[in-house]
Amino acid sequence: MFQTGLAFTDQAKRNFIGHNTDSLLNLGEIYSKEIVEGTQVPNKLQINTPAVIPSPMILPPEGERPKILFFEPTKGTENTVVRIVGIKLNDIDYFSFRDIKVKVLKKQKRKLNNIMYDEYLVKPPSLEELNRKCWQSIEQYKVLVWGFFKGKQIRSNEKMVSENNNKKMFTYINSGNCK
Repeated sequence: MFQTGLAFTDQAKRNFIGHNTDSLLNLGEIYSKEIVEGTQVPNKLQINTPAVIPSPMILPPEGERPKILFFEPTKGTENTVVRIVGIKLNDIDYFSFRDIKVKVLKKQKRKLNNIMYDEYLVKPPSLEELNRKCWQSIEQYKVLVWGFFKGKQIRSNEKMVSENNNKKMFTYINSGNCK
């Protein structure tokens, strides 16, 4: 047993590590291959490919109509990008904040618990577009986030945790420009 905690019980292990017991001092020194200055050293490329275990992709449960599972962040300014995650979002005609239609900036997929969901990035309307250019109140301004599908309003499926924490509403943290 050596200081490294390894036991070199046979010659094959000693040769693999480079442990030389036939040295002049017989102290069990470790030697590298000798290199003369100016010679080229052949470098061997070792490619280590880890074993990839593919996780099975589960499709979200099919339903007749689309569902908005959640959106995040629930608080922000008019320059915040909001991500809406749900099922069959491509069937929704348009998304709205209160009664203002918003443009979808990007459509992509999101994997949650090995299930692929649709994810849309939208930008909330400005306070000016909501006719709240000068909003002066103790309470922050909140708007409902929803989608329109065949004459029906599709809202987030998240439940309200408490009266103060409504997950279906986007809250503006700025109060607008008052002049």
